[in-house]
Amino acid sequence: MKKVLFMFVAVLALVSCQKGAEKSSEATADSTKTEAVEEKTADATELVAPEKTGDIAEDLIAQAKFVLAKIKACKTAEEFGAIEEDQCMKDFEALMSKAEQEATPEQKEKIAEFFKDPANNFEEAMSAKLKEIM
Repeated sequence: MKKVLFMFVAVLALVSCQKGAEKSSEATADSTKTEAVEEKTADATELVAPEKTGDIAEDLIAQAKFVLAKIKACKTAEEFGAIEEDQCMKDFEALMSKAEQEATPEQKEKIAEFFKDPANNFEEAMSAKLKEIM
């Protein structure tokens, strides 16, 4: 989890650099048209947070899938950096802490199996998205 947080800090640094570059390019572009296109795109790709079931393992896995989907849906470094402050990440971290304390051995095994799958690896997803964005 520390590696994930470190990557978010790195992304925030990249976001600040990108903001400077975007501001200089906005001076030459018609920002009104760009904003209208961006708003339509964001509405069309909006993801919906999962419902809580009461099963720690199921809730954690659903939240992890949601966060991974949000990471994959990012189109800019700014969107990527905003995930750290997003409620979905806070919910995920809270569920991780709760699972560590309250999950049964069977639930912990289910969670471990989920995260063993390379498709569910946060670090890989974040690295791939960073490469794609940059």
